Amino acid sequence: MTDEQFFTGSRKTLYDYWQEEFRARKFLKGGTRTPMVEYVTREDVDLLRNATWLDIGAGAGFIQSKVDPRIYRMVIALDISWEGLKVHQCRYSQRICGSFFSPPFRRGGFDIISSFFCLSDYPNLLEIVDSLVFLAEGGKFILVDYAEGDEYWETRKKNHAPELIGNINLRSEEYISQEVYKFETIDLESVEVKSFRTSTKDLSSGYLELPETITRKFIHCIFVLEKSRKNSEFFSLSLHRDY
Repeated sequence: MTDEQFFTGSRKTLYDYWQEEFRARKFLKGGTRTPMVEYVTREDVDLLRNATWLDIGAGAGFIQSKVDPRIYRMVIALDISWEGLKVHQCRYSQRICGSFFSPPFRRGGFDIISSFFCLSDYPNLLEIVDSLVFLAEGGKFILVDYAEGDEYWETRKKNHAPELIGNINLRSEEYISQEVYKFETIDLESVEVKSFRTSTKDLSSGYLELPETITRKFIHCIFVLEKSRKNSEFFSLSLHRDY
């Protein structure tokens, strides 16, 4: 399994995109995503209690900074962006620059794996979910992303060419529920869509005309690894230094 199979567009294009410092700094704050971050870090806090936690696509660490470090046992921030990890704002995170598809971790080593607002770049989400071999048996994968009907991304899709926004994949509860049952090792514990009416002042909207307020929609899923993964070999780390 490689990045080329799942990135929208080329792997190098997406990698290069996230090496820009100004993009990393845009995620030092939550912007219009903040209400969803606050909701999830409140609702899912018990899942993180005394857990070994891996956050993929961790970037600047806004989400980790919202969680009391006394709750979890350990948190690792994994991202392909050196620039994002340079400005990572949770001082309790162990930061690793590498690929989700070849992380340097023992299989079955994490109680919780999370992904916030990054897997919408991947057209085949559930093949990624099924690859969570480094999640412990009974461990949980928390996914939060943009949902079908999100007014910001739906507006951009209507007004911008695909090369300007990429192929953002907005998923529904129905899609997640139907697809997950194809996999033997993963069960869907819960799925919901949360909507928040929010001001657009935090959006970079100079290139896109938006109303003063929009409805942002986010999907929140919790997957459970039900069957044991017996192989405990180590993965190799991909630092993308070949570019």
